[in-house]
Amino acid sequence: KFFIKAATILSNTINVAIDGWLVCNEDSLLYTCNTLQLNVIVSTDAIEHIYNLNTFYANIKALNPNMVTALSTGAFYDNYFKRQSFYKLMYNDEYVASTELHATVKDEYAGMAYLTIRQKIIENQFQNLTPTEISTLAKATRGLRKNDIILFVENFLKDGKIINVLANNLHNTCDPITGNFTERILTTKEYTKFYTKNNFALTIKAGFYNAEGSSPKAILQKIINCFITIFKNSFLGRYVAPFILFIGTPKLNKQPI
Repeated sequence: KFFIKAATILSNTINVAIDGWLVCNEDSLLYTCNTLQLNVIVSTDAIEHIYNLNTFYANIKALNPNMVTALSTGAFYDNYFKRQSFYKLMYNDEYVASTELHATVKDEYAGMAYLTIRQKIIENQFQNLTPTEISTLAKATRGLRKNDIILFVENFLKDGKIINVLANNLHNTCDPITGNFTERILTTKEYTKFYTKNNFALTIKAGFYNAEGSSPKAILQKIINCFITIFKNSFLGRYVAPFILFIGTPKLNKQPI
């Protein structure tokens, strides 16, 4: 509801009428929007929180194989300093108990670190597991929500195999109840695979700072913006950018933007 309120304020400010609100996730996207004629999808700071990106892009393709998407995110790999700051957020969500509620509203998990929540889920659902097995499985299921955690453990009980879901990633984590990722960081190569798999071409552009005014900080940001303008389509531009923009177009009809 907070995002809807913010979008309402923005739409009123720029005088753009909103026909209505559709609340869904990647799983219900196709069902919720299949009666609409959508040609363009635009989002800000959403892509990094989506639980299942394969499902998200597949459902966009199912809605309209000629869809154009413009998805911006401030959580990206190429800016070292932003990446490190987000890693700290992920660490806190994963390991540090908090007095603040996470995205989940389940009272029994309020304030718990994500790792602890996964341990509780496994312990409550599978009472014959040893403490060591529970601990190992909780670590291995980082990046999964409750229903998939349970499925993971059920498969373990069948074949005895444990393969960490995010074995090649030390940081990304999600709320085990909602599946909401904590500012997930993926490389441009990883994002490209999602687009290519669903027959979309991907163009990645570096974003700019809002450098208003004449303060020293604003002047520095204007200088950086000039640098980004020159290198906006390369790693150099992304290295100093505050955000990046993913522009997805039908693969056979890719046009320079």
